[in-house]
Amino acid sequence: MAVRACAAPNAIAKPTNAETRGNTATVYGQATRYGYGVAVPVDSVKALTDSTPSNRASVWSSYLPLEFGPTGAVKQLEETRTVNLTNVNPVILILFVCLVLAICIAVWMFMLKKRTQNLRSKFGPEYDKAIGEHRGRGNAESELQKRVERVAKFNIHPLKAEERSRYSEDWRREQSLFVDDPQAAVNHADTLVQDVMQRRGYPVGDFDQNASDLSVDHPRVVENYRIAHEIALRKYQGKEDTEDLRKAMVSYRALFEELMEQTVDKPEEITR
Repeated sequence: MAVRACAAPNAIAKPTNAETRGNTATVYGQATRYGYGVAVPVDSVKALTDSTPSNRASVWSSYLPLEFGPTGAVKQLEETRTVNLTNVNPVILILFVCLVLAICIAVWMFMLKKRTQNLRSKFGPEYDKAIGEHRGRGNAESELQKRVERVAKFNIHPLKAEERSRYSEDWRREQSLFVDDPQAAVNHADTLVQDVMQRRGYPVGDFDQNASDLSVDHPRVVENYRIAHEIALRKYQGKEDTEDLRKAMVSYRALFEELMEQTVDKPEEITR
């Protein structure tokens, strides 16, 4: 029966057991596997037990077949590993690769779905508007994500109590002015809204950029801001009338109250 050896460190280890029969002992140890013993003379058992590791290697090699000696064991182990790698079933390998790809795709799809849910929940009607403008969910969501990242860099903060009181008084004054001079009241309302925005920490500049920035934290009233701005621009074309100016004033008020952090339970619906 063939004798098998482990790696080199096991091949020079002390035997764990020996059965003596006459002048021969069957030695069992880490140099043997699967329960196979090595038959050695009785007087050699002591040499295997008491000798130094280097001497034990020499004794083992005297009784183990040559290919199972310490060097041969390492060589056989390396050959076995090579064979195990090269003899892998191609079908199993392909299935494994497909499984890994499927997991990666599932994770990617889950992340996209999660991003869609977060953006839709955050932007509300502004999400649908972005989809319509960019004619595709991917581009629209990328644009909305850029807005979020841009606004995250701002130092947005609430107004102080005295600032809130002062701005409220300013708004009441502009509302009273509307009766006598609607155009001037609308112009002043636009300036007042921008002033509050700046005080809250928003950079004020290009209107479209202002609206994009506001849409991150105030998506449900930013459209009112666009409507009011569009009406305000009509004065240069001589197309505005009192009703349009009233709509602009109501739209500015919805955004103003939002920036002031005053709850608007049922803001008046504005249509173009």
